[in-house]
Amino acid sequence: MPYRQLIPQNTGGGRSRQSPSAAFRKDGQLVLNHAAAELLGNPPKVRVFADTDARRLRLEPTTPADGGGWSLSGGGNAQHRVGLRQFAKDHPAMAGDYSIHRLAGGIELRRQPDDE
Repeated sequence: MPYRQLIPQNTGGGRSRQSPSAAFRKDGQLVLNHAAAELLGNPPKVRVFADTDARRLRLEPTTPADGGGWSLSGGGNAQHRVGLRQFAKDHPAMAGDYSIHRLAGGIELRRQPDDE
């Protein structure tokens, strides 16, 4: 008997790709979803820059040997995280949800307006 192709009944749906997003929690955890980490190239460490007046953060990939880099932990089934505890204590207004914008050499996180 010759082979015949089996075709799945459910040919649509499945998981859709997430839009890049991030959140900075009051406890100092900067949380990136997988799509945001992919824009960075999933580096082991990142450089973090802050513009507190504009409520923006910038992340750039770096090497593991860079002393100015922050570990980008997580991944796998978990989200990616950067621990910025002291920064959160010093700048509590930075906590909230962020949109992601790609820049040359990194990504920019722009604070979303508060729902009031």
